[in-house]
Amino acid sequence: MRPGDAYAGMLLGCIEMLRYGVTTSAEMYFHSEQVVAAALDAGSRVLVAPVYFDLPGRNWRCAMAAIGEWIDQDGLRFGPADRVELCYGPHSAYTLPFEALEATAEAAAARGALVHIHLAESQSEDLKQRLEYGSVPRLLRKAGLLNGRVLAAHSVHLSGADVQLLAEHGVGVSHCPGSNAKLASGRADLAAFRAADVAVGLGTDGPASNDDLDLWEEMRLAAMLTRLSAMDALAMTAREMLLMATRGGAAALGRADIGTLEPGRWADMIHLSVDGPPFSAGLDIPDEQLLATACEPPLPTANSSFEATPALGRVEGGWKNVPSLAPRISGERQPAWHRPGLPPAERVLALQPGSEQGHVLHVNTLAAAPAEGHRLPPCRSPRPSRPACGPPSSTSLAAPA
Repeated sequence: MRPGDAYAGMLLGCIEMLRYGVTTSAEMYFHSEQVVAAALDAGSRVLVAPVYFDLPGRNWRCAMAAIGEWIDQDGLRFGPADRVELCYGPHSAYTLPFEALEATAEAAAARGALVHIHLAESQSEDLKQRLEYGSVPRLLRKAGLLNGRVLAAHSVHLSGADVQLLAEHGVGVSHCPGSNAKLASGRADLAAFRAADVAVGLGTDGPASNDDLDLWEEMRLAAMLTRLSAMDALAMTAREMLLMATRGGAAALGRADIGTLEPGRWADMIHLSVDGPPFSAGLDIPDEQLLATACEPPLPTANSSFEATPALGRVEGGWKNVPSLAPRISGERQPAWHRPGLPPAERVLALQPGSEQGHVLHVNTLAAAPAEGHRLPPCRSPRPSRPACGPPSSTSLAAPA
């Protein structure tokens, strides 16, 4: 893998995510400078965790120190509109010694940085650690890693006590149902996380472990698998999944500046085409129908199904900073709404991506859910303006003005 390969892969990944309305992702990979450059060129927001292992030819101490130096030099967040956040990427408890986890906890705490780590993904990967410490979460607690910001990818093979431990320490979980199913890793207990008030976002785990970067598919899979496990068709609703893909993702990442449309947060919004058969009876469809029919194949194009406009500006008091992207909320139902009278008909969905890490691409977040009690003023133009953070590159998917 060469730096240019990482740039090309990340750029293509960002384009695919933007097509699906994903504006923010958490990445764990190599060649982090190229990953950052690609995300900025595409107009995406990214949390980058350079990965490190304890393997021959890979010195985890040097890799971890390099992350600290990068943060000290450029800041925890940087780039246009602070669209890049640097994180620590210890791969997992089974690929690193205990001292590496301890050192990571200290370095991240000193800088207020997020730690992105794989947790209990497959049943056989961390047998040694479980035999010695009881469970991987207990190991991480002993290393001090749970005392700071943590995003735990997968989190499949956990006991009830483990889930409670994550909840007590405010650990965010990146739930990756598609990857977990494809690799037969197991099924994470989403109902247990929700019952314990663990912050959960949705992730794809990247193209190495999934077939696409479609967060809508992850929403549908997460809901159906939870219902199947509980043998209850109401165990997870479409509204709950839409909120998990927006506010949940932001909460899992520990980000208070994205995830909802309210003053002080970034206003990420997307357009959904409603020209297809599912909307033939009107725009005001239930969330269940929206989740079931959004992003039907073939893949949407920039001028038809999806138009992603990330980082459109901060939401201030009366939405004065984002006049062109203010749709009218229809009724009290959230987070989906529509704008009447637009040719062709369009449905506007504000969702905020938040998701996981793993191999290449992880915690993904849709645009942003509206804050409770907030309504938006009528639209002033049929299409949103260019992102306030700067014009997208020629490969981005913003529709022409």
